[in-house]
Amino acid sequence: QVVRGDMGLYQAAVTFDGVTRSAEIILRLYSGDGIKVEPVSAEVTARYGSYPVLGVTIDTTQYPSLQEITWYKGDLNTPITAADTRYRIGGKGTQLNIALTRTADYTSYICRVSGGEELCTKCTNCDSTCAACCATITLAKTEESGATVSVSQTQAVWNAADSILVHFAVSSGVFTLDEVTWYKGSYPITTGGRYTITQVNTVQNRLTISSSNAADNGDYAVVYKTANAGIVGYGISTFSIKVLGPPDISVTPATARVTEGSDVTFTCSAKASSTALTHRWDKNSVEIVGQTTPQLVISNVVHENAADYKCTVSFTESTTTYSASTTSYLVINDDTTLMIKTPFLLADVSSETAVLSFDVTSRVNEGVDSDMVTWYKDNVVVLMGEHRNFGNAKKQLIITKPTAADEGHYRVLVQLTTITLEGSMYLAITSALPTVQFSASTYVGRSGEQLTFSIAVGGNPRPSIQQIEWYSNDNRLRQGDTNVRFSDDYLTLYRSALTTADSGVIKVAAETSAGRTEETAEVQIIEQEDIQATRSSENQIIGKSLKLSVKFHMMPLPVLHNVQWSRSGDILTETDPRVEFYNSGQELLIRDVQLSDADTYRVSVNQADGTTATRELQVSIKRTAETPQFTTRPTDTTVYAGSTITIPCDVSGTPSPSISFQFANNSQLHNKGRFYVTATSLIIYAAEIGDTGGYICVGSSGGDAAPISAAFTVTVNERIKILTTAAEVEATMGGTATFTVKVE
Repeated sequence: QVVRGDMGLYQAAVTFDGVTRSAEIILRLYSGDGIKVEPVSAEVTARYGSYPVLGVTIDTTQYPSLQEITWYKGDLNTPITAADTRYRIGGKGTQLNIALTRTADYTSYICRVSGGEELCTKCTNCDSTCAACCATITLAKTEESGATVSVSQTQAVWNAADSILVHFAVSSGVFTLDEVTWYKGSYPITTGGRYTITQVNTVQNRLTISSSNAADNGDYAVVYKTANAGIVGYGISTFSIKVLGPPDISVTPATARVTEGSDVTFTCSAKASSTALTHRWDKNSVEIVGQTTPQLVISNVVHENAADYKCTVSFTESTTTYSASTTSYLVINDDTTLMIKTPFLLADVSSETAVLSFDVTSRVNEGVDSDMVTWYKDNVVVLMGEHRNFGNAKKQLIITKPTAADEGHYRVLVQLTTITLEGSMYLAITSALPTVQFSASTYVGRSGEQLTFSIAVGGNPRPSIQQIEWYSNDNRLRQGDTNVRFSDDYLTLYRSALTTADSGVIKVAAETSAGRTEETAEVQIIEQEDIQATRSSENQIIGKSLKLSVKFHMMPLPVLHNVQWSRSGDILTETDPRVEFYNSGQELLIRDVQLSDADTYRVSVNQADGTTATRELQVSIKRTAETPQFTTRPTDTTVYAGSTITIPCDVSGTPSPSISFQFANNSQLHNKGRFYVTATSLIIYAAEIGDTGGYICVGSSGGDAAPISAAFTVTVNERIKILTTAAEVEATMGGTATFTVKVE
């Protein structure tokens, strides 16, 4: 039951495996009286700056081709062609689309069919004789704004890199701007990138284009909506922008991949402020004489044609010449090969990364984009992840800290324009027993205090936190045990409220698929004295402050207000302006010490049982600080990767100095990760190649004494190294090529 309304264009679309293809089919109706062309609507109304569609229906037994359907503007003397960029014919010729309507567009349009039935084949006009072959449609304006507007640029011609300013304003005082849309050609412009649109006030709008270039040349339009006493209207204004600068050019195709004997056409497109453009083509940087058009045609391609082709476009404005160039490539398919750089890669336990790589070689120095490359592992696409990344336009697959799960066959596909290149590689991962390294061989602490135990682990695969076990004297320690706490990675153990019963052996066991490893360290817990007296310095300097302290390690605590300090039998009180007591007498501070302050100091404490306990401290005073001196100077050290490095460094002086370590750039080195600083040494666990470099040991007594320093170097070598004896090998066709490597 087909009716006239069913006539038209139908489209069938098929989607398979992510790809969609479509086909168009015309349904034509035969009315029995030959061909008949009718407008869908005899009059179409559209406001300024809109996109109206004019349409016709065609009834015929023999649907005409596109070449037999012509649209005209005004009369049959003005056909619409592809050069009219704002007009587009679609719907198998039955639709005329108009972009950004303006005053000249409001007229009549004619769709004329010259083929199909016998009558229309002979029809040369649209009079009554040929009425069935023609349809006329009138485009009428609606909602026209009566406002007077202006578009102005601050200068007539712009130089490349200038910021272009275009002002739009309503001149009439009774109108206001409700909406403003800017267009370049037929495409709307929005704020972003180099474009900024500013609503200055209710009657002004501004377009700013920053960093202008040749691509900004062309025709522009501004479509506006105005309001006047509640009545809205629409209008459009047009203008052009001219930018003096190098042309904006491109060549298609960027890379032409063909077989020998094919034909190739390169087309050089340019946008510029001038239409008087000159073209020049170069092959491998040598001018091709006589090639001065936008197209370069190479017929019956041979291997000698494979090259870089550069197009240069230039023009002259006044006395200045502007030019720009771009390069494309002609590649012969059998000249292009994929070279696998790592057909077999062995990654050992010390490998920070495993890098699989390839390269594409051809006679032409063309690039390979990352979107052309796909990596597979065991036929599964490799994606970027936590420990996988790509480098050098995906010519490298970088695996960080590879494990046994990364071992296997890898395949790479490079999809070029007309050919696909493929190569295979294998990554082998060597397994190794887990390793455990304590930060110290002996840990010493006092009862009641906390000790921190740290380890570094290695192996392939590396032990996870579930595969690490801690023991104290063969008793398993777990998170949540009394006075036991682990770091999140289980590499650090904190034990608090220690007693002498905790002395003995601390053990760590690590077990992976490669095996089990156990390492131990000694633990010494020393019983604290009930009362312990300390001093800030055994040898103090004249003019400095001296601090004496007493600490208690028993319960219940003594009667603190009965703590008493004396020197040579004389009780010390704060009547001496240089003497101060803190913390209920547990701390004694003597300011501005003199030589006469050198003596034996005694602290007396009344204990809970009624007895009195005393402790003595000997203090000596020196006139000046002694410059620290090295008693053990650090020396240069060379080791293999994975080893533990211990660099001793000891310093003596007055006051008692301390040591610190720095990198060669003077940045401070702290206890972190594989680096551990003790009172007399620097320890680096599981040394890596990257640890190679300069270091500094610094001894400092503080005060007036200048610090001292000693520089030393650490060199970490690979356990095995492979070297090529020659970077390149030459061979003749049919001859023998010998490759030699040296293993150290």
